[in-house]
Amino acid sequence: MVVGISRIARFSVAARIILAALLACTLMSITPATNDGAAGRAFADTASTPGTQSTGFEQRVVRVGYMDIPGMLCRNADGTLEGYTYDYLQRIAQFTGWTYEFVEAEGETTNDQAIDLINMLEDGRIDLEGGMTYSPALDDMYEYPRNSYGTAHTSLFVPNENAKITSTNLFTEGPLNIALSSSAKLRREELAYFCEKNNLEYTTVECSTNNELAERTISEEADAFLGVDISPVEGFHVVATFAGRPFFFAAPKGDRAIIDEIDQTIERINESNPQLQDSLYKKHFANNGAGYALSSDEAEFARNHDTLRVGIIAERAPLQSFDRLTGEFEGVSQGMLDFLSQKTGLSFEVVRIERSDDMASAIREAGVDLVAGIDGNDTVASTLGLSLSAPYMTTNLLLVYNRFVDPDDLSNRKLALSWELESALPANDSTTIYGSMEECFKAVNDGRADYTYGTSYT
Repeated sequence: MVVGISRIARFSVAARIILAALLACTLMSITPATNDGAAGRAFADTASTPGTQSTGFEQRVVRVGYMDIPGMLCRNADGTLEGYTYDYLQRIAQFTGWTYEFVEAEGETTNDQAIDLINMLEDGRIDLEGGMTYSPALDDMYEYPRNSYGTAHTSLFVPNENAKITSTNLFTEGPLNIALSSSAKLRREELAYFCEKNNLEYTTVECSTNNELAERTISEEADAFLGVDISPVEGFHVVATFAGRPFFFAAPKGDRAIIDEIDQTIERINESNPQLQDSLYKKHFANNGAGYALSSDEAEFARNHDTLRVGIIAERAPLQSFDRLTGEFEGVSQGMLDFLSQKTGLSFEVVRIERSDDMASAIREAGVDLVAGIDGNDTVASTLGLSLSAPYMTTNLLLVYNRFVDPDDLSNRKLALSWELESALPANDSTTIYGSMEECFKAVNDGRADYTYGTSYT
């Protein structure tokens, strides 16, 4: 579902704001982490080990060393764990029957914790560590599988608020000031290669600490800073990624048994669910708090803009509907409008538009600036005289048919079609248009029609 922006209304900054709405993998985060000083903090995790219910597994408790890094592996306030590595380990447990004991590294700073983590791996105090890059030198020190379980990328980060740089204007905004760590030799080379291939001019802002990267970007000494996408930074989001490199699990030298089993399991996971790594990346890193990158001028404009009139032309619960007793507008579209108000300062007025044989004229006569809940279909948008925003909800279109009908042969069958889908789906001489999805379902149920279409949320 998308927001339709009326061509009759001026395509203003407000509309653009709504559109906008819609290691080499380093173990260090920007804000130094501290712990409570407890030595060897270990936590057993048995909350999600589906493999233990199967037979034939050797029950093994695997000690996993980790640093608290949001997105990769971190512990919540209630004691539960989450993150890319955690989710992948749970998938491994489904095949191996393992349970896990998670051991958090000690240290006052992230650098101290990283050193402690490596020491625990070398001493055999832990069986496994995730997020490790590979090199022949490291391979001499630790056991690696052949297969990685994810990919990290060198990335450019910009602030969520008042960012001048976006993923679309990155290459047209002129020379960029990019903050980077003075010691980041490899990433510096990757940045140079990326900018050369994209004809992107830049100057570097040299920083001595990770904290300084964010500070100098927020102070606008730099337009962006160089980091790694799997180390998200609160208050920042990624506008460009490049130079991908895989990351692995690693075990103490000589412990091939655990690594060989991980290797075999990753291969089985890749066969049964080849999209897992991509879906976990999207879950934990693709939406890392990008929020609304409004400039100060845009934010002021939104706060002072007149209330925007939003047309609602069809009741489609749970997307959008009106309470039959109170008349109050409710549903996903209302939640989206509330969210936009909170994030941008814009205000909205809901305008109910009744069904018409000429909906384009009805929209114009209603004098609305936006129309909510429009299907992401260019034909529909053109028919109604609308431009489309980015979608704010997706759903599947499903075939619903009478139980006496063969769904593989719908030729010469009677189609019941809800009026709002009339322009989105092909109709024929056997099509009857109804006023709501409920009427379509009733028609199919009692045999007046053979089939209809509805969304998975209907």
